[in-house]
Amino acid sequence: MRSTKWPVNSNLVPISSGENNEVPFTSGHAGGANFVFADGHVDFVKDTIDMATYQALSTINGGEAISSDDY
Repeated sequence: MRSTKWPVNSNLVPISSGENNEVPFTSGHAGGANFVFADGHVDFVKDTIDMATYQALSTINGGEAISSDDY
């Protein structure tokens, strides 16, 4: 499983035997990672993305409207 709890390409990999083992999204790309969105498009998300925006991209529960200018 991957999680938006940690920043993109975070060096923090919280490996444990507990239930809170949420590994960050990472890639071999410097400065960010490619993500596939629900509508099928692929976009590069910078690792400097605002955490609130990054986490909002991972859920529909908040109803946030986010443009590609935000990432």
